[in-house]
Amino acid sequence: MVGIGENNCAAVSNSVAVSVVTSEQPITINGDDEFCQGNTVELVSSVGTNAIWSNGATGASVLIGASGDYTVTADGACGAATSAPVTITVNPAAAVPVADDVTIPAAGTADRLAAGDNVEWYDSEFGGTEVAAG
Repeated sequence: MVGIGENNCAAVSNSVAVSVVTSEQPITINGDDEFCQGNTVELVSSVGTNAIWSNGATGASVLIGASGDYTVTADGACGAATSAPVTITVNPAAAVPVADDVTIPAAGTADRLAAGDNVEWYDSEFGGTEVAAG
């Protein structure tokens, strides 16, 4: 490297090696970053098994089922580093009409009325077994 020294004289200095370290986003979202209540998404850290997640979980991956901003922290050659956050959005489940305590005698029938296309009837509010469709 050549520079101007004292008295406007040219001077030569020792060379200096500079390394530029770049990194990719250390969090991979395995799935959608927005989904419906009752589901989860896996976040995977590229920093390995020594990862500490912002929700307190540890390890290379974590299952997320709640809305929020999530980061991962790991110790590296230059000390602890925390990633930029990824945002996960969990949409609330739609309100579903529920009929409780309805008993149909074995020989009886019931009329099911609902608006919409492709209505499915289940034996419980979430999940359960489909009992009718139409």
